[in-house]
Amino acid sequence: MTETVDVAIIGAGPAGMAAARDLKALGLRVLVLDERAGPGGNVHASALDRPQEAASVLGGDYARGVAEARGFAASGVPARYGCSVSRVAGETIHYLQHGRLHRITAARLVLATGAIERPVPFPGWELPGIMGAGAFQLMLKQSRVVPAGDYVLCGTGPLVLLMACQLLALGSRPLAVLDTNSEAAPLGIGLSHLPTLARNAGAVAKGLSYMARLRLAGIPVISGVTRLEARGSDAVQAIRYTRRNGSSASLDVRMVLFHEGVIPNTQLGLALDCKHRWDEHERCLIPETDAYGESSRQGTFIIGDAAGILGASAAPHSARLAAMKIAQDLGCRLDDEAGGAVEAARRALNRERRFRAFLDRAYRPGLAFAAPITDETMICRCEQVTAGALRQAVRDGARGPAQAKVFTRCGMGLCQGRICGNVVTRLIAEETGLRPRAVGGYHIRFPLKPMSLIELADELPMEEPVDEHIA
Repeated sequence: MTETVDVAIIGAGPAGMAAARDLKALGLRVLVLDERAGPGGNVHASALDRPQEAASVLGGDYARGVAEARGFAASGVPARYGCSVSRVAGETIHYLQHGRLHRITAARLVLATGAIERPVPFPGWELPGIMGAGAFQLMLKQSRVVPAGDYVLCGTGPLVLLMACQLLALGSRPLAVLDTNSEAAPLGIGLSHLPTLARNAGAVAKGLSYMARLRLAGIPVISGVTRLEARGSDAVQAIRYTRRNGSSASLDVRMVLFHEGVIPNTQLGLALDCKHRWDEHERCLIPETDAYGESSRQGTFIIGDAAGILGASAAPHSARLAAMKIAQDLGCRLDDEAGGAVEAARRALNRERRFRAFLDRAYRPGLAFAAPITDETMICRCEQVTAGALRQAVRDGARGPAQAKVFTRCGMGLCQGRICGNVVTRLIAEETGLRPRAVGGYHIRFPLKPMSLIELADELPMEEPVDEHIA
């Protein structure tokens, strides 16, 4: 049986929750699907599992996210969790829940799939004990697990500082923070953005408080790191770093957490053939959308960080713009108050974009953008493909990610290119001399994630009924 709704929303993070509540308030039939066990997305993961006072240990933003997720859960908006979208064909969305296939049809589709961590390949990053700081933060939110033994945080951006403070609050102390920011003079950037910073004084104060807490705790922040190399046999045992001044040093560690920002999660949009462009500033693919978030695929909207990284605070504003346009398209009568809400959301989004422009300038990834990638560095960890093997494929005639996949199996693993995709585009561009936008990305096809044979059999029913009289 196929259910029918007005709007299907993929993702129950800040953007998806806001869009669903706005659309339901406008009288539309909505259904939210999310892979997690509850609402909140990555940024507010496990929100329903944490008492409010316990959530505050992870910071005020997380505590507020917990409150938002609880409000959404109590709002009566239809939502299903533990769901994985396997295919979208026309207006029909196929999704798996608890191993069984379900189908819904929706007049409009909203992708609120959020962001993924930017891949940061460096020698040894595939060793056990090394993982993205954002990925580890999810474990922290879900189970309060903290690193065992000596560890360091590497990278740049607000999340690195936030996580160091969260770990300190839970009694875990990093050996150091290795700052890979390629911007040598962020203070000068701040001075050039004074009006924007003044309008975002709360966020600025929060960032300054993170740095002050690290300083008071005596955590060394080693700036100007331009290269990393992890060493070990069965697991990471040491991290060697090189600084901008040419000096090098090594720290004995049992864990390395690295992070250089996030990029939009574009897998579903690419599979739907929504147009994407290569953003030269952020060096990643970003979907092309209009002022309301509608993509090149008519009736499909992309909102929140899936449409471009602006953060959780901007998500409700992009959600409102999409919700109002969808409601209008589906024949809802909007009053003057709704028009005012659209203009307010647009102004708020513009403020968020100006502040994001400052953050992007002040925290430039040094490893992902500037550090050379050695031939020995693993690019596709799923299929164990090195940078050297990828470069050889280009020399053998591969001129794009799809051809490189055929030559090397790079991108054919469980993640289906989500992790290696951006790096593959970068390396092919460097090897061929083409611009990354000319190289492009992987051609994503359904199903987005591996499926069992039983699930596939359920996914592909026979087109015609079987004649029972045929032996």
